[in-house]
Amino acid sequence: LRVSRVEDEEKRELLFIQEGKKRDGSFHVIFPAPLEKGKKRKFRVEYAGEKVIRDAGGGSFYVGNRTSWYPSLNSFNDYCTYDLIFRVPKKYVMVATGKPLENAVEDNWQVTRWTSGVPLAVAGFNYARYKKAVVKDKNTQYDVEVYSTSGKPDWLQGVAAGESLPSRRDGFIGVSEATSIAANSISPKSLSKQIQAEGLASIRLFSHYFGQLPYGRVAISQQPDPFVGQAWPMLVYLPMTAFMDRTQLHFIFGSSQGMRNFRDEVGSHEIAHQWWGHMVGWKSYHDQWLSEGFAHFSAGLYLQQTKGPKRAREYWKDQRKTALEKNSFGFAPNDAGPIWMGRRLGMDEKLHGSYRLVYAKGGFILHMLKMLMQDPQTGDQRFIAMMKDFTKTYALKQASTEDFKTIAEKHMTPEMNLGRNGKLDWFFRQWVYGTEVPTYNFTWDVKKGEGKNYAVSFELTQSGVSPNFAMSVPVYIDFGKERYVRFGLVPLVGNTTVPYSGQIAFPSKPKRLLINAHEDVLCFIKSGDSKKKKGSKKRKG
Repeated sequence: LRVSRVEDEEKRELLFIQEGKKRDGSFHVIFPAPLEKGKKRKFRVEYAGEKVIRDAGGGSFYVGNRTSWYPSLNSFNDYCTYDLIFRVPKKYVMVATGKPLENAVEDNWQVTRWTSGVPLAVAGFNYARYKKAVVKDKNTQYDVEVYSTSGKPDWLQGVAAGESLPSRRDGFIGVSEATSIAANSISPKSLSKQIQAEGLASIRLFSHYFGQLPYGRVAISQQPDPFVGQAWPMLVYLPMTAFMDRTQLHFIFGSSQGMRNFRDEVGSHEIAHQWWGHMVGWKSYHDQWLSEGFAHFSAGLYLQQTKGPKRAREYWKDQRKTALEKNSFGFAPNDAGPIWMGRRLGMDEKLHGSYRLVYAKGGFILHMLKMLMQDPQTGDQRFIAMMKDFTKTYALKQASTEDFKTIAEKHMTPEMNLGRNGKLDWFFRQWVYGTEVPTYNFTWDVKKGEGKNYAVSFELTQSGVSPNFAMSVPVYIDFGKERYVRFGLVPLVGNTTVPYSGQIAFPSKPKRLLINAHEDVLCFIKSGDSKKKKGSKKRKG
């Protein structure tokens, strides 16, 4: 989008700077005199661009330059109210941020007006030959809209014709007959009810955990890109793959577990950005993990509530691998630096993709806080209170890492007070501002005693960390059939071993003792063996 003219209240032209698109597209106005503090100034900007919308085929369009709409001045933390008017051919449907205020047909044109009502960090739209489906959630009084097409974008029509298939890594690859048949069967509109159900479930769950949103609606819109999702206030862009069922995904993209996981996770992640990134913004790139990491955590929370704890554990195992697994150069993303470094983490070519650490480790940090706050009697009540306090305090504002830390300290449990000062300095120093990852070795034994009593003993060792590294590690009792009961939290400082032995009454004999049953801590685990099994083949726990 290129600026052609800027003028002030008196229609005097102002100088402005906007370099070439390939150099620096940021926009700056030069006022003839210094601005006075506290005095409002108005100016008018004229700008245009021919490549914002690109025809993707099948009634779909690619919408680009999404962050370049003024008055958002070169940043994502400049909150403004928006009043937008769109004029488009009437056979197409426009969906935008804000609430629809007016809709009229003028000759062959559809004219719509959208107002934000509340200040937003960014505004935008999506555009296609959409069919709209809407439902109001009785619990949250939220309108959940889905915009989908009946046609296929060009790339998918190519797959259906047996031509080629886009790949995230290899560009394009050949297709089989089965792939073509699967592509021919796809109609995004046919899955709109499923997408709507996922949207409703996400809104209900996140409203319960994080508090109410100020917007009143969310529009979930299909976009032609198969691999990219994005969220604006009140407007979600979901990739084409989100509108495919599992069978279609399998035959088109193969048996990739990563692709299936992406399909399961992308919707809830993008809807979570209504809270993280939009209702609560971030102050600087250092704090962007409060958006992407929190949305990643929210996707895990959604899987736990809708697919069960086993699927949630798989999700967190994947995040652990993403953060800690070494690449072909022998480096792990976590080696790039603390997540507080934000986008700067992706600068080393040997650590290519390490910026994803903000997503994976950022989500894991919030997951660890949730597990530390969890109580056998009240569940996530304390964690929920913390998150609602955070969103209420920083609604339509930018928050920093230290702001979130201050809120977390208000709700911390006595067991989390490892620094003995009522602060969470130890936790944030290690996980947000540091890169250390502990290794745990856990051995255990359970013997039958008198009556319902059992003699329980274990040793938990923490290693590979600095002398002041502290963590509370939960120990669980496994009674079989996915029944894990938390036995207690074991605080450890530095490289140390903590032993335990005692007589405990259980309703039945435990199958085993284990740590990290719900991926509670981002760590490496050496073993989780019964003491009496030492010397035999090890069983990983």
